Amino acid sequence: MAAIAVELAFSGAYMTWTKEANGIEDKLEAIWNRLRAGGEGVSTSPVASNLRKTERQLTTVGITYEEWEVLHKELLLVERGLLQMMARLTGWPKEPSEARIDKASLPAPSSTLSISRLLLLPATALSV
Repeated sequence: MAAIAVELAFSGAYMTWTKEANGIEDKLEAIWNRLRAGGEGVSTSPVASNLRKTERQLTTVGITYEEWEVLHKELLLVERGLLQMMARLTGWPKEPSEARIDKASLPAPSSTLSISRLLLLPATALSV
């Protein structure tokens, strides 16, 4: 279920079900889309300020824990993308489905622990 929530975070389908939560979800998606559309030319300070306002709204809105959890995951995805851009690790935030792991960079499984770590990777992370 968590993988679905991450993959569909900004798909256009609401992951929440109340008007208040949908409003916050719309704001997070708008921030995400602004980052993606602006690429390296986007000024990150206003985006970060908008994200903080949305985060404060998330702490005060009266929604269920389940909706808060969905929105918090989306907020963390946006924040991660913003931080990656600020650190110049990427020109724009990657959609979760775009973040692939290069198989060649993975260590060869040398123990049960290594194999179990590989098994915990999402299937989409291992595609080339």
